[in-house]
Amino acid sequence: MRTLLTALILALALHLAACGPPERDPSVIEFWTLQLSPTFDDYIHGMIADFEARHPGITVRWVDVPYEGITQKFLSAIAGGRSPDVINLPADYVKKYVTLGALTPLDTLLTDSLLARYVPAAMAPLHIDGRVYALPWYLSTQILIYDRNKLQQAGFDPDQPPRTYAGLLDFARRYTERTGDYAFFYNLVVDSYLIEVLEAEGIPVVSEDGTKALFNTPEAVAVVEDWVAAFRAGVMPRESIAQGHQAALQLYQSGTIAMFIGGPQFLNIIRENAPNLYETTDVAPAITGATGKKNLAVMSLALSTKTANPEMAAAFAAFVTSAENQLAFSKIVTIFPSVTRALEDPYFQAPDSSLEARARRIAARQLPEAVVLKPSLNHYNRLKEVFKAHLLKAFLGDASVQEALDAAAEDWNKILAETW
Repeated sequence: MRTLLTALILALALHLAACGPPERDPSVIEFWTLQLSPTFDDYIHGMIADFEARHPGITVRWVDVPYEGITQKFLSAIAGGRSPDVINLPADYVKKYVTLGALTPLDTLLTDSLLARYVPAAMAPLHIDGRVYALPWYLSTQILIYDRNKLQQAGFDPDQPPRTYAGLLDFARRYTERTGDYAFFYNLVVDSYLIEVLEAEGIPVVSEDGTKALFNTPEAVAVVEDWVAAFRAGVMPRESIAQGHQAALQLYQSGTIAMFIGGPQFLNIIRENAPNLYETTDVAPAITGATGKKNLAVMSLALSTKTANPEMAAAFAAFVTSAENQLAFSKIVTIFPSVTRALEDPYFQAPDSSLEARARRIAARQLPEAVVLKPSLNHYNRLKEVFKAHLLKAFLGDASVQEALDAAAEDWNKILAETW
């Protein structure tokens, strides 16, 4: 149904293009963001006012849209000839819109020296077919958050938490044996985080050309079998296959688990909701696989092919993602800038004994070497749902891991063969 709807929208867009699109005002830059209003109204409005003051005669119209439904809203706007000039997109969405012909390359609009200011890992998913289709805006990465008291009471060194997924599973088994409690929660099924675990272990989930699923190899099966065995042995709570990432914070605050993998922003919530737990909470680098790669999430800014003023739209995207503006944004909310110079600011590097400052330092030091582990694929949400449905059977004992992954790979290959 989604594919059919997309096709209909694109057909309408082509029809309208043939009839002639509505005339656009080149002095107005329409800027779409994802769920930033009203929390960050002052920051966004201030940044827009600064840009307009530097570019007399240019007006920036800001539109904040819900995260859910952004695909259909953007495609509908294109079809109606009213698409934004600059749009905020998760990096893994960019390839999809490039495939649809909805985005304008930026490498002919911006200089090589400007493009070189960004963290290479953040730029990597925005390079498609040899062109740059978006600028990285703000970044996030994960760390390990844990309760020192629980580790110490179970006989573990609280200064030596696990560092790898294999080490985490071993630690969890021993923790449960000693305490009868759960060591950690991981979102195994609902958001299909095992896809990213496989990538971190050096096992690609799809072929380089994105046409064939590869996650049913003996190496992949062995990794997934370890997680299934741990779950079925009672090492992880039932919520690991039934709830999403928000459950991790809830279980940690309730004392059900000793640690979880999450963003530094969760520390503020723990401090407010569970101040006693906050006092015994500590942080460590993100858990990783055999590759040592740590996960990176990238929000980006891209230009619609329908913009009437691509030069000014590109200038605005570059302005929003400048070191100065990103650093200011990072001091309002726990995110990280995509510009190397901003990451080197004392705010992220200076010694500070507070828990939040240590979390910032750990995360900032990870970013230059972090990578986007989530594959950039068309129809990814459908692929994820298919993976989830088959994997759940393995966790519940209704299929072997090999059977579940074989069935998922077969369904993936059918979806990967689809065109828009």
